[in-house]
Amino acid sequence: MKSASSDTEHIPEDPPTVSSSKTRAVGLPAELLGMIFQNFVRKDAKKHALDDENDAEEDTDEDEEPASILQAARVLSHVCSSWRQAAIGTSALWKTIKISLLTKDGVLEHFCSTVFPRVKGYPCTIHIRDVKFIGKSTHGIHPIHRCKILPSMDVLQLRIGFRMEGEYDDPELLKFLGSIEGTIRSILLDSGGVDDGRVGTLWSLAKVLSPFSHIRKVTMWFADATIEACTETCPSVEELELMNMEGTLALADLLDMFPNLRFLRFIENGDRYWNVDGYRSRPFVHSKLRKMCLKSVDMVGWTATGTLTASGTFPSLTHLNVEDDAQLDRFLADPAHRRITCLVVDTTTYSSASEYLSAQG
Repeated sequence: MKSASSDTEHIPEDPPTVSSSKTRAVGLPAELLGMIFQNFVRKDAKKHALDDENDAEEDTDEDEEPASILQAARVLSHVCSSWRQAAIGTSALWKTIKISLLTKDGVLEHFCSTVFPRVKGYPCTIHIRDVKFIGKSTHGIHPIHRCKILPSMDVLQLRIGFRMEGEYDDPELLKFLGSIEGTIRSILLDSGGVDDGRVGTLWSLAKVLSPFSHIRKVTMWFADATIEACTETCPSVEELELMNMEGTLALADLLDMFPNLRFLRFIENGDRYWNVDGYRSRPFVHSKLRKMCLKSVDMVGWTATGTLTASGTFPSLTHLNVEDDAQLDRFLADPAHRRITCLVVDTTTYSSASEYLSAQG
């Protein structure tokens, strides 16, 4: 005779259901749930954005991924109370935030006031785009002020995408930057999506950077190179990247702002749209710069003219990467540049300036 226990030994278990799976997930520790959530959102989306077509007042040119990581994180936080607590407590889910100022004010304010506190002190990046001041109806407050960065936030990069040229030091923008209480590690001024504006008008980079004492990197994309000279310096900045600048650039005045600069990078995709400011050009020496990436050394004043009226000298330079060897022999022949230990010319690497000069015969 079979026992009662033997009667039940071979009874198959019910297959797992969505409800039972959810119940098991609810019982997981919050830390483990957070790790699962991070893995899920990485696979589920490619971008972080607040650009839902139902939230924006008008379409933008960028092709956004509708199921963004940030949106996926928001979905996870609405499944149940335990998932919500785990998602909110996992700051890494909210570490990259992209905001369009075309978003309706109510949605924008709710989003920022909800998501920003979840970041806490986790290193994050924030991209505020579609920034425009001239002709923008603010209804008493410009929408950029709704993106208030909290004291607890540690922002690895604050990227500001402009829609109008010449608004880099607009009073409203300076007011917003001055209100930031969190830590900003780097700033990117991006004019790649401008519609119109003033090119060639002096503007103050020093005013933009003055609120930040911990900033390490300054990046400008497609920005107006007509930067105002100033006596103030930004000693914390160690890296400067300039891509596809426009207008006239007084490089000596610009580098004077960054006495502790270690790395200078010029990027040009296609034709060059900036030139050396002939009125403010002068020879200069930067004693701290160690690494440069350039298309050619004429970007730092080493031109084909007989007198180097705007040439830069870099006695601490150890790494130099150039695409074009124009005037490179003259640059390397200068005794101030004998410390170079890594020289890349196009795709060829040399261990010193003398090795390159010897190879040229």
